[in-house]
Amino acid sequence: TTNKIRQVVIEGNTIAITIRASDHVIIPHIPFAKLLHKYLPFPLYRVVVVNEMVSDVMNGWTVFAKHILLADENIRPGDEVLVVDEQDKLLAIGRSILGHREMLTAVYGPAVIIREKVVNNAKV
Repeated sequence: TTNKIRQVVIEGNTIAITIRASDHVIIPHIPFAKLLHKYLPFPLYRVVVVNEMVSDVMNGWTVFAKHILLADENIRPGDEVLVVDEQDKLLAIGRSILGHREMLTAVYGPAVIIREKVVNNAKV
């Protein structure tokens, strides 16, 4: 062991946060993402997917740029983001491939790689 914090565990055995050893980046899991979603004002750290594509997003692991309606203007490639629908319902968390401007102007290609999904208060 390295005696360094690698994960934050809550409620028994639920992992809320993982800290990546190589660069110390905080990677949120669903429990922490729910807290961020609840306490951070819209549209902070969010990528909004058009409602017509929510089921496709939930059946896959990629959010494509053409399906994005809105995104936080501070999102950069590699950032961890909250994926929400038009009503700001949390759908998933993932890593952005594109920055804010590219997400909104690109007509094809992946924008977010989904890490975990929220399904009826459970994670996938």
